[in-house]
Amino acid sequence: MIHPDIWTMAARPHLERLLGAGKRIVINDARFENDRTNLHDWLGADRVDIQTPNKKKDGAAWRLHGSEMSRPSRTNLEYVLTNDEDYPFPNLDVKVQLMINSLYPDAA
Repeated sequence: MIHPDIWTMAARPHLERLLGAGKRIVINDARFENDRTNLHDWLGADRVDIQTPNKKKDGAAWRLHGSEMSRPSRTNLEYVLTNDEDYPFPNLDVKVQLMINSLYPDAA
């Protein structure tokens, strides 16, 4: 049996070194609740979810994978970004900047 926290346990020392050196880190894909919780609890990570109200219903098998079904609840998030646009997402950069300003007001 592989430990359920293997990925965050393996990444933790590397992330701690980067944070200790004053780096900012973005982990763009923490699909499982235990990974999101570990990053938040161990490293103080802000949890963000990009939610798309216009979900595709194309029957793609990957959409039914466990990692796609493990969506965070709003109570376990510091920010929710709603992406209600179609590709090429003309206003996504503005929404991301608003999110960064909200999470890190001193960074501007």
